[in-house]
Amino acid sequence: MLKQDKKTLLEKLTKLKEEKNNIIIVRHKKLAFSSFDGARRSIANDDTIIKKVKNSIIKILFKNTQYEELNHNTFQEILLIFSSNLFQACEVAQFLEKNNEQVEILEGFCENEKYSSNIIKQVASIGSKKQLQSNLLHVINDVGASILRVINAKCENK
Repeated sequence: MLKQDKKTLLEKLTKLKEEKNNIIIVRHKKLAFSSFDGARRSIANDDTIIKKVKNSIIKILFKNTQYEELNHNTFQEILLIFSSNLFQACEVAQFLEKNNEQVEILEGFCENEKYSSNIIKQVASIGSKKQLQSNLLHVINDVGASILRVINAKCENK
């Protein structure tokens, strides 16, 4: 990578880091761009962004920041997942890991708190706000329908 290209990439990543309050770090081994392009398409919005970077970029990007402790020597090639939505960032990371044997969730900072890969996976399994609302409405609808069936049965018995 040319020095100017590296500088431009660092500027873009720094801007994303400042704009998004959730950053998840995923390690991959020689993963082709097309392998994680499906995750990009599945999120289908501008809020969550996946960037493929090298270890040297990570070291520069996180130097003298709250994320500096993420600088592991074990990093090889990295995917950074930036998002304002905690659930969505975790879901994308889990999607990548489930669909690619060469991908491993390392850790991340979400809402300025450090999270391990296990916690990121647990958050992803909870689901988004829309999914939770949908599940709640389904439960309420089932209870309402059961009450109406009981009332109708009582009315028919009279």
